Amino acid sequence: MIRQSFNQGWRVRGEHDAGSVGLVTVPYDAMLFEARDPKTRNGHNTGYFPGGVYRCSKTFRAAEEWRDRSVALEFEGVYARSEVFLNGRLVGGRPSGYAIFQVALDEFLEYGADNLVEVVAHNDRVPSSRWYSGSGIYRAVHSSGPDTKPATSRSP
Repeated sequence: MIRQSFNQGWRVRGEHDAGSVGLVTVPYDAMLFEARDPKTRNGHNTGYFPGGVYRCSKTFRAAEEWRDRSVALEFEGVYARSEVFLNGRLVGGRPSGYAIFQVALDEFLEYGADNLVEVVAHNDRVPSSRWYSGSGIYRAVHSSGPDTKPATSRSP
């Protein structure tokens, strides 16, 4: 089993943002590209950022040789309630933004092809936190299994 960084080459966009902030390396605070609002219901607890729903996506190639091996992603932290999709199918997530979790990718991997991982972080509840938490993938991501280097920098 190979464990390696899966931090580079993510695209991030907010719920109300038609575009993307471009390629980023996680950890990345997705809330920082939003405008602050002194009247936001979360107030100073979230640095006057309103929060919302954030989508982080990344494309990687699953080699044909992986077919009989296990491939998983480990997220050290995604704030807040997260859902992880592989090629449009839900593969896991975590209701809390402060815990490490893993998702197995084997069931929905497309071998010999590019695969799309999408992480949806729901940080739209009020109150959100007693302190500034950030949003999205705010800690490192690791892949485990065969060599899982990203496919390219293509947009999903």
